[in-house]
Amino acid sequence: MTRFMKRIIKLIWFIGFVCSAVGVSAAELSGKVVTFCAEDGEWPPFNFFLRENGVKTKKSVGYDLDVLRAILIKHDIVAKFEIIPWKRCLNLTKRGRYDAILSASLNPERVASFITTEPYYSITPSYFYLREDYPGGLSFQAVQKIDSKNICGRQGYNYVNFGFDNRKIQRVAKDHDTLIKMTIARRCKVFLARSEIFFGLNYLGLPTTSYNQLDYKNIPNINPETFHVLISRQFKYANELKLIIDKGVDELKKSGELETFLRKYIPR
Repeated sequence: MTRFMKRIIKLIWFIGFVCSAVGVSAAELSGKVVTFCAEDGEWPPFNFFLRENGVKTKKSVGYDLDVLRAILIKHDIVAKFEIIPWKRCLNLTKRGRYDAILSASLNPERVASFITTEPYYSITPSYFYLREDYPGGLSFQAVQKIDSKNICGRQGYNYVNFGFDNRKIQRVAKDHDTLIKMTIARRCKVFLARSEIFFGLNYLGLPTTSYNQLDYKNIPNINPETFHVLISRQFKYANELKLIIDKGVDELKKSGELETFLRKYIPR
């Protein structure tokens, strides 16, 4: 038997093994409820509360929910979503109160604490500032020279993938609206945010007058930041759930449905 044929047989065996593993995983989880948590500060357009006639409802919607439901419903798995403060979401999932977390970026601590899926979307690390204070623009080199007490972010958020040390960022804002207000009040010279999320704030009905006072730039030489589902290591079916989500995302990507879900909220 040639070396080429041996490789083909190994590949066929591996594909069969993966498909078999996913089939067993799905059977074990069939009919069960998997509980996800997401943050109450909202992460539009990936997960946020629906607005009806400008009034915030208790119904959660967004890309995250669309994708996870599309994957899990095929295996008769019920996805339940609870919206709580972000730090509590991380801590309680680590302890096993929730099975998994939606929309999380990675850092060494999270990789060690959770089982992580493959990415199911990526977004762009950016920095925002008052146009009035920097009419000629603000370079990233200049941002790096600003005292870190004047660079702001959100509570519990991860900015490692922006090229910053989380411990040095003033992560005190509970939501993006607070970041905007702090910057307008000159309590921050710069705040860090993912640009897609910032422009997704229109789903929350925030006044566009705030947008007009700000300018932004994408952080140079930084790859788009990937987002993942974090699965509790305490969850009995953690590895099975990872296999199902990873395979489901891959199938949605190949069929073009993943892009369709995204463009529903972020038109080209």
